[in-house]
Amino acid sequence: MAVCLLPAGIEPGHDVALSQQQFDLLVSEPAEFPLYVSSTRLTDKPGEIVPIDRERMTPLPPMRTVLRARKKAAAETVSVTLHARLTEIGTLDLWLSEIGGRRSWRLQFDVRSTTQTDMAAHQSQAEGEGIVDEAIWAACQTLIPKHVQSYSSRSA
Repeated sequence: MAVCLLPAGIEPGHDVALSQQQFDLLVSEPAEFPLYVSSTRLTDKPGEIVPIDRERMTPLPPMRTVLRARKKAAAETVSVTLHARLTEIGTLDLWLSEIGGRRSWRLQFDVRSTTQTDMAAHQSQAEGEGIVDEAIWAACQTLIPKHVQSYSSRSA
């Protein structure tokens, strides 16, 4: 199952509060946040729980992270509500706000290509596997040490 975060056709800059649903968030432990997009599911409403339909929903690369509390603490489960926003630059900002508390966490997903076209995002095999063009890698290996030396000599 998945939760609809933003309705189809939402304009950048609009916020959607999903306060009618409550979710459990694992803090201080690795977590994965999968994200799906669809150009055909046009009637799903924000906050609606929908079945994952691989024929009508395209998975984007999931975000894997550890959400931290302010103080180092043991892993805990926190009840949160969601707040989503499509930014003007094409990112999805998702806030997870603690119910009855002050803590909140923000996740950002790059959905630029999916908001501008019906083509599935991140379909190239090289991109999916994290392959970098060898010529670009060689240029980086040359430029980075030069930049570090230049910076070091200026700060000395």
